[in-house]
Amino acid sequence: MPSVAFVYSTEADLSIDNGPGINEREFVHALLESYGDQVICVTPYPKYPDRYLNSKIEYVFPHRSRPVRYLLFLVALFLKVWQLNRVHQFDAIVFRLGVLPLVPLILSRILHRPLFLKTLAGYYYFEKKGRRWTRKFLAALVFPIYRATVRQTSAADTVSNSYIEWLHVKFGVGRKKLYLIPNGVNVDFFSPLERNACKAELGLDGFTRIVGYVGALDSLRHLDDLIHCVRDFQDIGQVGLVLVGSGSEREPLEELVRSLGLDEYVTFIGPVPYQDVPKYMNTFDVAVDLSLVPMHVNGDTLCASYSQKIPQYLSCGLPVIAWDTPDTQFLVQEQVGDVALVGDVNSLTQAVKKKLDMDELERAQLSLRARAYAKAHFSARVLASRRIAFWRSALLTQTREQK
Repeated sequence: MPSVAFVYSTEADLSIDNGPGINEREFVHALLESYGDQVICVTPYPKYPDRYLNSKIEYVFPHRSRPVRYLLFLVALFLKVWQLNRVHQFDAIVFRLGVLPLVPLILSRILHRPLFLKTLAGYYYFEKKGRRWTRKFLAALVFPIYRATVRQTSAADTVSNSYIEWLHVKFGVGRKKLYLIPNGVNVDFFSPLERNACKAELGLDGFTRIVGYVGALDSLRHLDDLIHCVRDFQDIGQVGLVLVGSGSEREPLEELVRSLGLDEYVTFIGPVPYQDVPKYMNTFDVAVDLSLVPMHVNGDTLCASYSQKIPQYLSCGLPVIAWDTPDTQFLVQEQVGDVALVGDVNSLTQAVKKKLDMDELERAQLSLRARAYAKAHFSARVLASRRIAFWRSALLTQTREQK
């Protein structure tokens, strides 16, 4: 049998068109495409096999996010990785942690293999206030297992420098074990399209310019601040705000639009099929993502913004406006967007208007820069390569330390 260096496992269903499902689908696909001779991937059997089924993946019993099925999934996952290791004798096992991270903890100890973790997170699961008592109880119950697993890791990547600091403080993981890798994008799927054709097809050609957002409509996205800017855009022309997606804040946001008399300027599209998302993005003249995660660490508040939408916008060649955080400073540095002072509506208004005011040459040049930056830094293939290099470096470091 050929030598396989790593087994990678995720609890995400790769056929589900949500954030984790899409990110994992793109990552696993790129990983197997470029490194299929070095990595075996294990995932739950897809709920929608007609949407995504890969013959290179080792599938196990699907949990479908149901408690009893989840326990059966954990057993199936353990047995699958155990059996695969008997054949291949992996150098390391790699997991994206799920709800109950027992399997990676047990396997790494039984098999005496280094444990690597992908996209290590968990802040809101363990720290969020105001949750129902049942969620607080489950988080408290899982925490010791999660902590033991995280402390067992030889190396892990995460999506923000703020997360590196929180993981170090919360779980005592050495900073040298933590590596920053952002969310990625399928640069072939998210690509520039002809704007006017997309606007006509989707019935949005009534606006001369469009400011847009795609994603969850929840409190972390600060869309109320964006809505308060809309009237000030109108001195540029008939500028529409197009919001694509659904979430708990949709009704309050719709009420805010009505109370401000902005119905003719703001369009709520609702959820759309994943295959249509690039078309909607390509109607935008300016894309906005105001996702903000305030992380409280040792008495300080560290603001993070690691939305997967920003790489998607850039891959479509769009200028991006975000809050000013360490994660978004590159938008200014690379001249592919702009940032606004956190919570400052006037600063946000000026940042958006500056990009709406660009002439066609400036717009075309920015589009080329944005697309090139996305391909170089956020492509799923690039991030798969970075992770393989990271895992190999961690193995080499551990080998040296053991000598």
